[in-house]
Amino acid sequence: MRLKPIAQKLLLLLATILIALIIGEVAVRLVTPQRLVRGYFAADPELGNVVLPNREFVDRESASSYHVSTNRDGFRMRDEVDLSPERRRILVVGDSYVFGWGVDAEDSFFTLVDRNAREALPSVQLLNAGVGAYSTGHAYKTLARRAEDLDLSAAIYFMNSNDLADNLVSGIDYRVTSYRRLIDGTIELRDEHVYSPLKRFLFARTPYGWLNRHSHLFILIKRAVGGAGRDDQTRAFGLDTESLGDRELAIDVMLAHVDRLQGLAAARELPLLIVWIPAWTELFQSENDANEVFGELKEALGHANRPEFFDPVPGMREAVDAARVELLDVFLPDGQPVGHFSERGNELYAEAVEERVIRFLRGISTENDGTEAEAP
Repeated sequence: MRLKPIAQKLLLLLATILIALIIGEVAVRLVTPQRLVRGYFAADPELGNVVLPNREFVDRESASSYHVSTNRDGFRMRDEVDLSPERRRILVVGDSYVFGWGVDAEDSFFTLVDRNAREALPSVQLLNAGVGAYSTGHAYKTLARRAEDLDLSAAIYFMNSNDLADNLVSGIDYRVTSYRRLIDGTIELRDEHVYSPLKRFLFARTPYGWLNRHSHLFILIKRAVGGAGRDDQTRAFGLDTESLGDRELAIDVMLAHVDRLQGLAAARELPLLIVWIPAWTELFQSENDANEVFGELKEALGHANRPEFFDPVPGMREAVDAARVELLDVFLPDGQPVGHFSERGNELYAEAVEERVIRFLRGISTENDGTEAEAP
């Protein structure tokens, strides 16, 4: 009999707390709405973030509102993965540019290239494994994770110019690989878990991840106690020399990642193509310190012992000049000073890379699809 009043008081207390939380949530949403982790992201101890399968999400926090739809493998693409034996599956890895950040899927360069590739080679299926903020280390881990279960035939890594800076980030809430320079000057890479052990526990065993995606009050409280930050791995674009730090280190770390990615692809007997995604400076500024760094990296990537590498900047620059487009015609104003490709930018980039991509795909396909195979 004595427990009954105590139970009633506990229920009343819980109800009061629940009502207070609901009122607080509504108040925060109305007065000071917070930036939530996007609804298609889930925390992952090896990659930081992965894209959830079977999601429908309208992103209204970007420069322009756009729709995100994912298939059952968590890829942003219109079709499911075709695992039939006759299909040649090519994993496309990269960051938010590959994902198609800021535009609807049909306007992304991935979809535009994929459409023309399918017309040229019906046996080929490109798989969009791009995820916002992924570095070269993320690309490596993604390929390692998906190569076996998807029975891949090849891989394409769209290397963003800002991957140079991303590979140097050492924050525990972002980096998936650490690096150090050895006495002989070589770079040693080591895989790392993302997030602290406590945060990994919270993601795995509590509603922490769900609250990050749904509760404005929760995010506000985190900010108040200093716990908000990079649960969604969002970073600012950095293309100046300060963001790259030591330019020699940035290039050497990138080349170490490329060699490691090439080694993984070779071990899996997967042809690998690397395609450069240009910075806005490469298309609209002829004189820029960052362009010099990019040039040094691309020269190293062009060596014979590296994977196949394609730089679309010359062709894309010609197209930009011929079309007489301005900076904000090609890029969205979501970076410093700009960020992702606009619809027009995606179109111009797709036109610049699709011939080279299709030539690569034709080289790895075991079927001619009615055409003669070309040398890569």
